[in-house]
Amino acid sequence: MMKKYKNILATYKKMSIVYLISGILISWLSAATIFYFQKIIDSSSLLVVDKKAVLFYGLILIFVPILSYLDEYPKNYLANNLYFHYKQESLKKVSLIRYDRYVNIGFGVLLQRIENGATAGKQVVFDFYFRIVRELIVNRQNKMSFYKQLEMLV
Repeated sequence: MMKKYKNILATYKKMSIVYLISGILISWLSAATIFYFQKIIDSSSLLVVDKKAVLFYGLILIFVPILSYLDEYPKNYLANNLYFHYKQESLKKVSLIRYDRYVNIGFGVLLQRIENGATAGKQVVFDFYFRIVRELIVNRQNKMSFYKQLEMLV
């Protein structure tokens, strides 16, 4: 089963990599905004403004929406192409069934099964596996090491 997914991802390799990297970057920058906002609030309680933290926070607030906007192209490209890939594979399989089975099933039911299978296949690859890599794995990383890395930058 995983071999099929690997073959599909190999077909759309460049766009998959762009989509995964942009998602990881957006998740990482979103987490960084929390860190810098907390740093700004902590420094303001001392009546001293940390200019580096404000600068980084402002830059991140600018880059996250821009990256999210640029992320839409690979997202829609992959979603649509995965759907049509699965639909095309289903149609190849349908061309192999016998005519008497085709007549018994009916054209409408057969078409509905093709649509449902293509939608399910797209959701497994796109909505499940890509989401795990883009969002959940990044959010599960050890927060202490993440904050230590950010501390080194500031």
